[in-house]
Amino acid sequence: MSPPNIQKTPFHVNGIAALVTFFLLTLATIATLYCVFKLSALGLILIIPTIVIFFVASSGIVVLQPNSGIITTLFGAYSGILIKEGIYWINPLLSVSHFTVKAHNFQSDTLKVNDLEGNPIDVSAVVVWKIKDAYKAHFAVESYEEYLPVQAEVAIREVISKYPYDCDTSTSIRSGRDNVEAELTVALQREAEIAGLDIVSVNINHVAYAPEIAQVMLKRQQAKAIGLARKVLVDAVEQIVAELTTKLETKLEKPELQKLTRQLLVSLTSDRGVDQVLNLEE
Repeated sequence: MSPPNIQKTPFHVNGIAALVTFFLLTLATIATLYCVFKLSALGLILIIPTIVIFFVASSGIVVLQPNSGIITTLFGAYSGILIKEGIYWINPLLSVSHFTVKAHNFQSDTLKVNDLEGNPIDVSAVVVWKIKDAYKAHFAVESYEEYLPVQAEVAIREVISKYPYDCDTSTSIRSGRDNVEAELTVALQREAEIAGLDIVSVNINHVAYAPEIAQVMLKRQQAKAIGLARKVLVDAVEQIVAELTTKLETKLEKPELQKLTRQLLVSLTSDRGVDQVLNLEE
């Protein structure tokens, strides 16, 4: 069996013109029946199906808003897609499904995923998408609105597990969020292609360590930050000592330099406030 021509459109005409035509034909038919049969029983019997035919024909009127369309089938066979704003008349025997090509979005559930280092983290994302191929969206999957959230969860788990939550030497979820989101978009687009959907963007809107390890990881981050701060202070002390040795008129001996360095370090890196007296004359 040859594949259907998915680009074809169902037969359609201007809806207002069609409605006026049906109305005038119905009036003319009723007037003709009245002239021929007057108010006889046969005349009334013939008028009733005329009115029924008018309403059946009028049921083929469809109104399409901007960025919306219909996909039609006739007794199960694909008939075509119409994406054009306005009012139209189509065959009333067609089965019609409405859709929109406007952008949609949804927020995924908060998922617990192990990062590259095995740490459990909670993450959720906002997915922006729209229909690119209405034929695939309606006939390639059972329900594209249910299909996409499931595939989004798969993509999030796949991509997030490739990166550490926090790392100074490589791309991490915290420092390289743009890269992670770009990879998420590509991964989800790959799965959405079968359903004729276009993934506009995937944005991470929540990411954090899972509650069971959050306190431990927070302490580790604090310890890391304190260590980095103290390293900066140590470098500053070395610079201060070097400047003092060049500016003092008397040359300090090695024990004196060591004592000065030790006292500066104690003063600057202590967790508690200290009031050190640095005696340079000893």
